Amino acid sequence: MKKIGQNLADLRRARRKDVETVAIAANVRSDLLLRIEKGQQDFRLKTLFALCKYYSVDFESIINQAELISFKLT
Repeated sequence: MKKIGQNLADLRRARRKDVETVAIAANVRSDLLLRIEKGQQDFRLKTLFALCKYYSVDFESIINQAELISFKLT
């Protein structure tokens, strides 16, 4: 989960969006989004899908990128 959160944080920063804007678009609280990005909070698939839709990225790419990073680190 931490790798997925980091990927989401990287996307947000790359697109120069603030937490509040993304949280509103994904229908989550901004404090929850920050905890998700830091890997401190589990999240629902519904939330991940909403974030992927907002960023216009495939759900699979977020998951696969996280798995690839995890694989390289072990």
